[in-house]
Amino acid sequence: MLKRLADFIWGCFKREPVRLAIVRKYVDANGAYVGELYLYDTIAQKNGLYVGYSMIGASLDTLPLGYTGNMTEGFILDAEHDFLRLPMPPNVVRVGGLTPLDDIRVRRDMYKLRHRPIELIVQNRFIEHILTQKEGK
Repeated sequence: MLKRLADFIWGCFKREPVRLAIVRKYVDANGAYVGELYLYDTIAQKNGLYVGYSMIGASLDTLPLGYTGNMTEGFILDAEHDFLRLPMPPNVVRVGGLTPLDDIRVRRDMYKLRHRPIELIVQNRFIEHILTQKEGK
């Protein structure tokens, strides 16, 4: 409980935005967009430090289809509810892991970020679109 309170207080003072990116892959049966979730961060590699986006999990969102730019407000980051919980309200981004063990970690990490400003980039890279391009050649 004290750790959550400390995270909340630290998040109120830290004003640097968290940069997230969603790459949408397909639409589920309920009309929500399923994609990959990326976090912009410093990544340690053999050759030193690399600053860029790294995949941290999966996303499920109900943001408008035509939205392709940066979004800093007007959406809700939902890390509390189960990934597939229905109904899915409009303008919500749910996060989860690729495996059940990762799901707990990703949701916990995103829950800590909910009080910080979030910059979100959404890219539509639907699998169906890519497949139709290859068939047309």
